[in-house]
Formats: sequence, C-alpha cells, structure tokens
Amino acid sequence: MPKRKNFAVLGASNFSLAVIKTLVDKRQKVTVFDNNPEQLDLTLSDYDNVDKIILDATNKSALEKNAIKTFDGIVVGFGSSMETSLIAVLNLLDLGCDNIIARARDEKHRRILKAIGLADNQISTPDEIAGNTVGSRLVYDIDVNIDIQSSSDDYFSTVVTVKNPDVFNKTLDELNLINNKDFNIIQIRRAGKVFLPDENTILKEGDVVTLFAASNVINEIVNKLQGPEKDHIEEPQPSQN
Repeated sequence: MPKRKNFAVLGASNFSLAVIKTLVDKRQKVTVFDNNPEQLDLTLSDYDNVDKIILDATNKSALEKNAIKTFDGIVVGFGSSMETSLIAVLNLLDLGCDNIIARARDEKHRRILKAIGLADNQISTPDEIAGNTVGSRLVYDIDVNIDIQSSSDDYFSTVVTVKNPDVFNKTLDELNLINNKDFNIIQIRRAGKVFLPDENTILKEGDVVTLFAASNVINEIVNKLQGPEKDHIEEPQPSQN
C-alpha cells in the first residue's frame, strides 16, 4: 500500500475526475478546488471522502490562505480555459510550489506551460495520449496501452495473454524471446503474482506478458504468444444434384 499523501486538484473537469478516482482508489487524501459550486457537487457526487473548497485559482491570496504549498502534489486540471490554467500555474510558481502537474489541452498550451516554468514531466496532454493510443490500436491491431517515442524508432508497450499452444511449457530461450534491442519482456503475471522473467522462464497458458517492442517486430511477437488469427472458411459442399 503506498504511503498516504495529501493532494490538491484545481478545477473540477473530466480530467480531474479521472485523477481523483485513481487517487481515491489508492486511499490518498484529496482536496478539490473550483469556483463553481454546482460543478464541484456534480464532479464529486460519488466521493463523500473528498474535500471540496470553493475557490478561484486565479486568486493567489486565496491559494496561499488555503495552504496550497503544504500539499504533496498539485494537479491543475482545468478543462476549457487556458487562461485560468496559466494564471493558476503562475500563482503556484510564485508561491514556491514545485510539485505541480498541469493538464495541457493542446500543443500551444503545452508550450506556454513550459515557457512559464514547468518541465516536460510536469505537463500532461491526455487528448494527445488518447489519440496516439487509438491510432496505435488501429494500425497494429493489438491492445497497445502506451505510446513511447524514441530517438530512432517507434516503440510500444502492450499486455498480451499467452494463448498459443505452440509456446506452452517452453522457455523464453527456446522461443527466441530473449530481450534484445528490438523488444523486452518486462514482466509476467501468473495466478495473481508478478515476476521478472529471464531466459529460463517457462511460459504457461494464460500468462499475462507485459511487452515493450519496436513497431517493426511487435506484431510478430504478439502473434507468437497469442497465436495468429485464422479465418474460418467453410469447405464447399458437393452438389446434391
């Protein structure tokens, strides 16, 4: 169980709601700030254990009075107003907060957030991430859950369930699935337990494999673990005439 921390979420948006759900599921303490009481009530209708404070995040004094700097992490999640987001971030930086993660609605927003002082790892672009994920699923026809760009090629992470009888009870070495520059088998989950594999690891039916691979080999490895899709074509029946 992770250590219980205290988080502030500025803006009661759909993005904020997803963050709140994750934090609450992990038993963290969450306080949500928004200047719209109706939106606060709507967003937090299912979360009685989340504190809510009516506050204008563009008001630096109001943030300071609510001890915003004492939170372990601050999420700026305003949905539609770039201006509100930018002013809120500037206020937080002026107050000496360095534990900020801000939602950027597009590339322009991201660039401005970076220009005013946030690092790349403090900026989240959920629409871009979701779009990349959907595009990857369409192109590679697999359950790609993370899109990772490298300097030389496109790499993806996906979770694959072992279904191909040809690989059951064989080691990764026997299957030529030893980690190399093109792919890594990061972990395997079996019967509720997760472990790190090596070349002597034996694959079992139903193993859930987390795979990180280059785009030019990922389909081949997924098909090897799952078994290729086969079209079922009925044999023509002889004429009865």
